[in-house]
Amino acid sequence: MLFSYLKDMSPEIFQDEKKDHLICCLILIIEYFKAVLVFSLANLVIKIWNRYSFYQQKQNRDKIN
Repeated sequence: MLFSYLKDMSPEIFQDEKKDHLICCLILIIEYFKAVLVFSLANLVIKIWNRYSFYQQKQNRDKIN
């Protein structure tokens, strides 16, 4: 879908099959790194949230004792 959209936007780039393949590979690589970045950020947020929750639970236990 993205590839056909790009092909419609700039048809002169897609005249050569080698360029066609190269651009497709570059798009896939970019999408892969975007997915890795999103996953890493989500993982970081979860780790921070878990640490914050642990700290809050520890404070609540200290208040009770």
